[in-house]
Amino acid sequence: MSKKFVNVGPFRKSEETVENFAADMYYYWCLNETVEALNLAQREYKAALLTKDKALIAAKKEELHFYESVITSASTIIDKFKTYDGLND
Repeated sequence: MSKKFVNVGPFRKSEETVENFAADMYYYWCLNETVEALNLAQREYKAALLTKDKALIAAKKEELHFYESVITSASTIIDKFKTYDGLND
């Protein structure tokens, strides 16, 4: 993480808590944006299926796979990140 401004005293834990809260908020905002993009891609994929446009269907299927991979990767990484004990060393 970033360099600590407060290394001792009662404010050290507060600084860590605020930093973790801010990181969590940003992560969840990014995840929400990705989920919204995935939902849009799913709707567009369904519409493409109705048009029977093979190129559009393939492109939308690839886009769905991309967003699903981003969500899976981010979830895996954040789980590992949150359980790593040496974060604040």
